[in-house]
Amino acid sequence: MLVKKLTYTMILLALTATASAQNSLLLRDYQFVKQQESWLNCDNAAGLTLYNSRNIAQAEMSLDLSRGGFTDYYQSPKVIQLDANIESFYRISKRAVVFGRMSYENFTGRNMAGSAFMHLNNHYPFDIIEDSLTNEGRKHSDTYQLTGAVGVDVWKGISLGLRADYTAANYAKYKDLRHKNKLIDLTASAGVLAPIGSYATIGANYRYHRNTESVTFGTYGKTDKVYKSFIDYGNFFGRVEQFGNSGYTDKSREMPLFDEGHGAALQLEITLGEGLSILNEFTYNHRSGYYGRKSPYTITYTNHHGDSYGYNCHIILTRPHTQHLVGISLQTEKLQNNAETYRELQNEAGSYYYEYYHDVKTADKLWMNAEIDYTLHLGICGELPSWTLNASLGLFRRKQTAYIYPYQRRQELKSSTITMQATRNLQLRRGVLTISANIGYKKGSGDPYQDDTIIPPSDKQTSPDEMSAYLWREYQYLTAAQYQIGGIIKYAFIFPGTKLKTHTGLTINHRKANETYEYSNGKDNTQMAVSVGCTF
Repeated sequence: MLVKKLTYTMILLALTATASAQNSLLLRDYQFVKQQESWLNCDNAAGLTLYNSRNIAQAEMSLDLSRGGFTDYYQSPKVIQLDANIESFYRISKRAVVFGRMSYENFTGRNMAGSAFMHLNNHYPFDIIEDSLTNEGRKHSDTYQLTGAVGVDVWKGISLGLRADYTAANYAKYKDLRHKNKLIDLTASAGVLAPIGSYATIGANYRYHRNTESVTFGTYGKTDKVYKSFIDYGNFFGRVEQFGNSGYTDKSREMPLFDEGHGAALQLEITLGEGLSILNEFTYNHRSGYYGRKSPYTITYTNHHGDSYGYNCHIILTRPHTQHLVGISLQTEKLQNNAETYRELQNEAGSYYYEYYHDVKTADKLWMNAEIDYTLHLGICGELPSWTLNASLGLFRRKQTAYIYPYQRRQELKSSTITMQATRNLQLRRGVLTISANIGYKKGSGDPYQDDTIIPPSDKQTSPDEMSAYLWREYQYLTAAQYQIGGIIKYAFIFPGTKLKTHTGLTINHRKANETYEYSNGKDNTQMAVSVGCTF
């Protein structure tokens, strides 16, 4: 009789422990865990040592569909995209924490022309654009991204960290004028962190960035059709060149756009009492690069250089079952692009080489972004809030001047964006149901362009070329009064026979512009994504 009671008791304890473990996993949210330590969201990998939660990882796959012509000039009105990613925080010892992330993106867009570049980063020194609206076709890209970081506490809280972000991508257009792109992007950083007493922590890190996007232009087979490209110095103001064996779109060689930068950041975190922390981060980066090939026997067409400054502030106030998070971000970047001047010469051996003279400025560009974000977590149970409320305000300013002496075109655009989101996590008997809704409104201002001259032009000088269709399409995308509405529904459960918190979800977002302009491609865009993943 005693043996039976002991057996029943052990079975009951085992079932209770299993149910407790499953409930514990269900009550973990990866994004919530990531928000608990501000240092996890900056480049200084030494801050990983402050990670104080249990090990966690999340893997997800999603299929995204987008339809609608309310897009920028380089985007597609018909998109199908497959994404897969996995990332994790893992404490390997009392002193060391590692972070890793891998992702893959498979993109296909139809009815695309516009820019020949990938636009993973929109701060290009110049652009190469098709000088026609009739050659739209399918574009495809594959993007692979890998991130690894490690932080080690070497002595009494003094920590060192290393981080590397690597991206490789291929991009191609499948209709003349065709282009094939290869992109390699590398960011590496090294940092240090040290406590100052019990109420402050200071950190610093160095950052190196290198990006090369190589483009090859071509046509399918032989054709007598003439193709032209628009070299956009800024504000769709530049010059048109014919596709052939020379120039920016030289079909005889691969043309790289190279960019390299160095930067540094300082961090200061102050802890004010129980549950209140403020992390301040100041960043600076310098970049420079060129388009073409650095060789005496090939042409370097442009060079550019720029500087960017940033300030980020993360405030966390934690109370029992409640948490407040405030994020403040200020970013500014100045960039100057110059066209090289050169002439072709021939040496005694009969080889041609190029001699360079003073370059000529073609563009001054300025970007400014400011954002304040507030998040409120309510009813926190384990590591899962019952409610999450979020509101943000974003301000954007872009000022550009393009030059082809003595002509110039200026543009200054501003916009403000307000978004709000509410998320409810419902704990059901066998899982967690998440329902989220969001709304947003954006309004911009500024003239699409202002043309004038530095000095009066002579009778023999002709005005520069322009691309009005894409000018107005971008202007609508950036400044038109527009609203966004969307929602997410997701269900998470413990997959039978495993310790995986499995989830599946549906996301829908719709954007609509309240005004249209000449050359508009539409005023609506709807995005839908179906996802499946797991947390463990």
